[in-house]
This record gives sequence, structure tokens and C-alpha cells, in this order.
Amino acid sequence: LPASLPPASASPSRALLLSMVPSAVSESTLRRELEVFGDVRAVEMERRREGLVTVHFYDVRDAQAALMAIQEQHMQQQFRLGRHYEAVMSNSMGLATVPPPPPLPPHTAAGLISGRVVWAQFVTPVTFGLPDGNNQGTLVIFNLDPAISASHLKDIFEAFGPVKELRETPNKRNQKFVEFYDVRNAAKAMAEMNGREIAGKSLVIEFSRPGGQCKKFWKTHAAGHRSMCSSSRPPTSRKHISKKTGGSSSFKHGGGRPWKGGGGRQAKEHDPSFLINEDAITESNCCSDRRTTVMIKNIPNKYSQKLLLNMLDNHCIHCNEQLAGGDDQPLSSYDFVYLPIDFINKCNVGYGFVNMTSPQATLRLYKAFHHQNWEVFNSRKICEVTYARLQ
Repeated sequence: LPASLPPASASPSRALLLSMVPSAVSESTLRRELEVFGDVRAVEMERRREGLVTVHFYDVRDAQAALMAIQEQHMQQQFRLGRHYEAVMSNSMGLATVPPPPPLPPHTAAGLISGRVVWAQFVTPVTFGLPDGNNQGTLVIFNLDPAISASHLKDIFEAFGPVKELRETPNKRNQKFVEFYDVRNAAKAMAEMNGREIAGKSLVIEFSRPGGQCKKFWKTHAAGHRSMCSSSRPPTSRKHISKKTGGSSSFKHGGGRPWKGGGGRQAKEHDPSFLINEDAITESNCCSDRRTTVMIKNIPNKYSQKLLLNMLDNHCIHCNEQLAGGDDQPLSSYDFVYLPIDFINKCNVGYGFVNMTSPQATLRLYKAFHHQNWEVFNSRKICEVTYARLQ
């Protein structure tokens, strides 16, 4: 059996799951076209025939740059096709010449795979079968002198490469976490600093294990995982792209997925596993159900993408205004929306997908819209909000 797909990551990671990849693409082609963003650590190809490939970068900044370029190409293609079909539909009398389909970008454009548009999302990196997989870029430093400041410790470790973050452990002043952008720099720091004496104390350093991951997934993945191809190339220089930020209505950012892989019609309508259980999600930060991708059903067919975005923006603004100023609850926001369009009939197909940025935001969306009437176009449809099949 093929290995299980890694779970989606809500934050940037070094691993990207690519979907809609041409089944005939070779590993060498993937590496060549993705290494324009930075060195590739490993590639998982065992689900290539399903159009799914997982790519691991050494540096999280390279993975971010690759994701942004790939999603940008995808969105530009959607825009080009939309303009084309609008032109086709406007030619209802057949008097004018129908314009040809829009040309694709150059075959070698960054963000394309074998000249094809694909989709990318961040996933939680695996450790099984990955070269030095226990190294995910974060070191745990034990036996520190509590008098050593965080800034001084960061200066020490930045001798091995740029440090992404230094975190302290509550109630453990002699322990800190140092996260590097590049896992190779973490390996160098580990080799050089483990056992080194600072302020009269000998440091003990270990690689930090990824936290918050589903044990069931890792057991399944360990049983079904096949070997991955690691890179033996030496480090090369790379160009970094600064992280873009945007409003809640952005289509380009975050670890979302295109609608084709999100669930939808394949989900059983009455399967209780897709129903949102309010008891499993509370307004506190502790909840047993961490899913955030929802399917919105029974959308009026005349409802446009712009209307859906306006609805979500207004909902998020209203929810965030209700949160108390000192409340530590996560704000309501979303990082991905997809409303499939039937270009022939020039309307949506009745459902869409939204990825909220937290379970609490998902619950607020559910409470606001589930089993509510759509107050547009004299529609008698009743909105339904359920979990998408895949998260």
C-alpha cells in the first residue's frame, strides 16, 4: 500500500505536498525545477501516479518561496481561464471569432512542473526514511546557566547560520530551544556545541522532536513508507523571497489546497465524521477536534466569488470585534477559499471550500451560517457547513 499522506501544516514547514503533478514527471525534472528556490533534501515519489509528490527542502525559506511561486502560477492560470470563458460566453450569437485559449507561461517559468500548473501546500515533515530525519532544524539546549540571556545564546548559535527563533521553556530556565532556518546549520551547531562548556556548565543538546503530530499517522506512515531519494549535492547559494502578508481575503497564502483534493462530492452526506461537533470545539484553546477546512453546501448558484469573500470578510470582522481586548482567543480569519465555477453556465456549482486558521474560527463560522437561509437572490436554499473530507 502507498504511504499515507502527511497531515497539513498550519504554519510554514520545509515539506510541500504537490498535487496535480504530471504522472510522467521524473525525479530529476522535479529536482531541477524546484532547486531554483533552494537545495532539495528529499523527494517522495511513490504516489506520483496519483499526481501527488512530497518535496522536502533543507531551508524553510526556500519552501516558502516555492509555495508562493507555485500557488501564484495556479491562481494566474485560473484567472486566464476565467477571462477566456467569459469571452466565449459573451459570444452567444456566434458572430465574432471565438478567441483561442490563453497561452501558458514559458515552459521554464518558476513555479511550473514540466510546464504544467500544479498546487502546493505545507505539510508536516516526516522523519521516517528522511536522511537525518530526526533533524527538523530545532535544537533543545539542556543544562544552561540560567544567567545566560536569550540574546547572548542566539549570538553564540548564529555563528553556525541564521537562527529563526529562540524559545524559552516555562519553569525551566536551564533549557531553551534554538530553531534554525536551515537544518544543515542545526546539524553543524549540534556537532560543534554538544558537550561544549558555557559559563562553567557543559551543554547537552538534542534535536527537538516535532510536536503535536498524530501518532496514528506516524505509525501508519512508518509501516507503509518507502525509501526517499536524498540529495548529495553540496550547499549552493540561494535567493530568498521575503514573506508576504495580506488581508483575510487572500487566495495566495497559507497551506490550503485546491478544491479537487478537498473532499466535496465524495463525502457521504450523512457521515457523522464530517459533522461539526460543538462539544469537541470550545471557545477555549483546548479542543479535541483540530480540523479547520470546511465545505459550504447549498450555495446559491448566482453567488459569485466576490460575494463569498465579502461574506467571509464581514463575518471575520464582526467576530473579531466581539472578542474582548485582553482575550487570548485566536482571531477569526481564513487563508484559503475555493468556489468551483461552471464556466459554461456561468455560475458556481453549489458548494465551496474554506480553510479557517483555527478550530475556534471554524466553530464561529459554523455557528453563524449552518442551517441559515441565504438572504440573496430570493433563494430558498439552506446553508450547510461541514468538515471537508481531507484536511
